Amino acid sequence: ALGLLGLVMVYSSSGILAAKNHQDSVYFLKKQLLWMGLGLSVFAVASRIETDRFRQWIFPMICLVFALRVGVLLFGAEINGSRRWLRLGPATFQPSELAKLFIVIYLSHYIAKKGERISDFSEGLAPALIMIGLLGDPEWVGRLNLSFDRGLWSFFWGVQFVGESSSRQRYRDLNGTDT
Repeated sequence: ALGLLGLVMVYSSSGILAAKNHQDSVYFLKKQLLWMGLGLSVFAVASRIETDRFRQWIFPMICLVFALRVGVLLFGAEINGSRRWLRLGPATFQPSELAKLFIVIYLSHYIAKKGERISDFSEGLAPALIMIGLLGDPEWVGRLNLSFDRGLWSFFWGVQFVGESSSRQRYRDLNGTDT
């Protein structure tokens, strides 16, 4: 339902612009449908993969996401005054979107692995913050004057906050006792 609402919003906000610039009022809607179909296909495949397999891919995913984020600094395309994109042939790709997905997978694994030790700052919170810092802002590699992706950082810190706080919560089971 949320995807369909998104399609309606894309069409209603871009139909006139698409007709003017591309002579096809549903140009952006078709592109959105294509990417939505691709996303649903990836979701269908990923939902059948055991979570232990994702855990085996944590380190390679760290390397890939970090390389892509640094790749933006070296080879990134500037679009609308912002240098956050990589060109892959006719398509463009924003590595921060992959970083968002990865940080959810990484923090889920990390919090599950740490258990009760997550509440200790040096053993629990600090390593996760370092990972978020590396993936969220690779510009530390020389402090280049590039645009700062506030949306990515907001997402990272929000996921971090929810994950950390929910991992320390004590919930009552159905009979009212602490578990």
